[in-house]
Amino acid sequence: MSIDLINFRSLAGIRMHDGRKIVSHAFYRGPAFIYNRLSFESKEAIRDIGFKHIIDFRGDDEVIRGGQVYIPDGCLYEHIPAISKAMEKNDDLNTFDNDFEGDYMAHIYRKLPFDNQAYRKVIGYIKDTEVPIYFHCSAGKDRTGVCAAIIELLLGADEDEIIEDYMKSSLIYKEYYSKVLKLPISDAWLCKVDWIKGSLNAITKLYATYEDYFLAEYGLDHDDIQRIRDRYLDQF
Repeated sequence: MSIDLINFRSLAGIRMHDGRKIVSHAFYRGPAFIYNRLSFESKEAIRDIGFKHIIDFRGDDEVIRGGQVYIPDGCLYEHIPAISKAMEKNDDLNTFDNDFEGDYMAHIYRKLPFDNQAYRKVIGYIKDTEVPIYFHCSAGKDRTGVCAAIIELLLGADEDEIIEDYMKSSLIYKEYYSKVLKLPISDAWLCKVDWIKGSLNAITKLYATYEDYFLAEYGLDHDDIQRIRDRYLDQF
């Protein structure tokens, strides 16, 4: 039974630099589970996955506008905005010209990997084997995409693999607009390689290694990282 929700997907099968792949039934990403947008069959499929945690990255206004969310029995739902007011502050973004939205998004992508309480909650549950876990925003591509990239970094993915998974959101929304809506797609529904590269470059600019990043931002040392990889990657 499938879940009829645009851009809902698992991280299962993504290949790491050592050849191992992410196991199934652990990490899922996508848009919000808005109750009245889900079919009965989709709700059943979500319930059958057996999520332990749902982390909602949306802002307060988005949650109010979105309406009631579907929370399957036995699952803890937590709303923790991924974008804080501090992240949005940027003295360089002081004009609202035609390029402002693009500049704003590039700025946010560079800020998301740091001091992010929402992402820390997700990584904490991963460390404690509190899976399967679902993390989402409104469209499941930007805030969600950066979180997925950080999980993939933690598990040992190369940059090319991370970018390929990130860009799947654009392919999914392009197909939906073309085949289902029969409409041209707005840039608001697309991803940009430069944005996710901005996130990765911001990490390596501030920290000497990714291990340093995970220790400083998430309290994970080398042994923690190895245990997490052994737990969530298939064996050769």
